[in-house]
Amino acid sequence: MNSIPTTTQPPFLFKLLSKPLVLIPNKVNQFVSAKLLNQLFKAELKSQELDFLEGKVCLIEVRDIPFKIKIYLWNQHFVEVPNNITPNITMNGESKDFIALVNQQEDPDTLFFQRRLRLSGDTELGLHLKNFLDALEWEQRLPRALKFALLKMGAWLNKPNS
Repeated sequence: MNSIPTTTQPPFLFKLLSKPLVLIPNKVNQFVSAKLLNQLFKAELKSQELDFLEGKVCLIEVRDIPFKIKIYLWNQHFVEVPNNITPNITMNGESKDFIALVNQQEDPDTLFFQRRLRLSGDTELGLHLKNFLDALEWEQRLPRALKFALLKMGAWLNKPNS
């Protein structure tokens, strides 16, 4: 019988290496995240494929680290979001499931239907976001060193003893 995976503790070394993410002030995380997203999705922003996010706040939460960022699209650019703003949608999951999504090792529908990645809030916005993520060609988008690191990290986090 297949059961829905429960939250597991990441390996100690992974938790230790991710500790600086938690120690960085949220304002810095928001600023860096906005800059990275603007660069990563430059073509989609220019072609207005992300218009469905315009004026919306999305909270992305990696539960096992823990790490949270809010993203906000304003005037075709991702910008920082104050902490007191309530998100329109929240996406959360464990690091290994986000990595599986980016590495295209698991189908996004599987990750969402098994509730390994969860969306809550505006249902229509969530469906648009899921479909957008499903259509992305991550392999062609990420720098080679980052792709390599994510593949190694995904394999490490999915080891049976992890």
